[in-house]
Amino acid sequence: MTHWWRLEAGDALVAEDLCEAVRQACLDAGQGATGAYRYSRLGDGLHCRVTIYFPPAAAEVAKRFSAVPCNPPPRVGLEPLTDDPGAGG
Repeated sequence: MTHWWRLEAGDALVAEDLCEAVRQACLDAGQGATGAYRYSRLGDGLHCRVTIYFPPAAAEVAKRFSAVPCNPPPRVGLEPLTDDPGAGG
């Protein structure tokens, strides 16, 4: 069974460094635009909570960050953490 992976990154301010580390690890592993996704939602208090989702193809990167298996994330609100190196810009 293939599944997605989830990593709770904390509030949006704290999550930035982790998001950058995940982004770089995905690019280093050749994952490109499909390596990881960021999902932000309102948490307790004033700050957003960030969850990083990895698709099945990025399982090895997910495991390096101790992500846990999960169901596919909601599609609405997902933002790619990596840029597609093949996309024109």
